[in-house]
Amino acid sequence: MEKEKYTTEDIEKYRNDLIEILRKYHKKKHLVLDIPDDFFNEVLFRYYGNNKLFAIPFELAKKLDLSKADFKDVYIVGMNFKDSYGVRINPQEIAGETLEYDDVLYWVNNACYQVKDYGDRKASDIFLKVEHNLSNCVFEGVEFTGPFDNSLIHLSDFSGSTGVKINPQTLKGEIYMIYKKNHSDRRMPIILPMNNCVFQDVEFTGEFDNCVICGSNFTGSMNANIQLQNLKKIKVSGCNLVPVMDCDFTDADVCGPWYNVAGITPAMYEQCENKNKQLIKK
Repeated sequence: MEKEKYTTEDIEKYRNDLIEILRKYHKKKHLVLDIPDDFFNEVLFRYYGNNKLFAIPFELAKKLDLSKADFKDVYIVGMNFKDSYGVRINPQEIAGETLEYDDVLYWVNNACYQVKDYGDRKASDIFLKVEHNLSNCVFEGVEFTGPFDNSLIHLSDFSGSTGVKINPQTLKGEIYMIYKKNHSDRRMPIILPMNNCVFQDVEFTGEFDNCVICGSNFTGSMNANIQLQNLKKIKVSGCNLVPVMDCDFTDADVCGPWYNVAGITPAMYEQCENKNKQLIKK
C-alpha cells in the first residue's frame, strides 16, 4: 500500500500553526503560502462525508491568497466572500444537499407546495434535493467559471463578482417522495426560488417563467427580461397572485399586465415605467 504523501499529523500541525499566524496577521495584503497546491487544500479543507468544509475559520482563511483553493465538493452555504482574494468557483462543482421535511412542504418556491394524497407514506419521507447549493452567500470578489444549472441561489448577493451568467430556467432541483411500502420514488422537477437576491453584475441568459423573484434587486444586472404573468403564482386567500413584494426592478425590463400582481407599489411601477415604457402594458 502506498504511503500517504502527507500524514494527518503533518496536516493538523501545519493547520494549527497557520491559524495562530493568521490570528496575528493584520496586513491588507493577502498572505501567500509557499506550499504545494495539494497540501494547501489538505490544510484548508476537511472532508465531511462526500463534501468538504473549511477546516480553518473562514474569517481567518480570507486573509490568505486563495488562488490555490479547489472548491470542488465544498459546502459554501451562508458564506461571505467579501475581502477574500483569488476565489474561483465553478457552480457545477459546488456541494449540494438533501433536505428532509418533518411535515408537508410549505413554501417551496414561496408557493405552498402541499404534499398530500400520495398513498401510504410518512411525512419524514419527503425530501428536497439540491444538486449545487449556493444559497445565502455574499460573492463579492468571486470569479465564477461555469453555469448555474441545477443550483439553488436564493438569498445570495452577487454584487462585486465576475463571470456570473444565469439562465433562470436551469435553476432546477427536485422534490421526491419515498413510499414506505415499496420504496419507490415519485419525483417532481421544480424551479427553485430566486427570491431575496442581489443581482448586480449578473447577466441573465434565459426567461423567468415559473420563477419566484420577490425581494430581489435587479439594479446593475443585464438582460433581465421579466414577463410578470409568467412568474410563479402563489395562492393567497384563494386567489393565484404573482408575488413581487420588495423587488427593485431598476435595470430590468418588465412586461405587464399588472393584474393579479401582489406587492406592487407606486414607486416600483414608476421605476419600471421610466426604465422601458414600451414594455409596460397597463
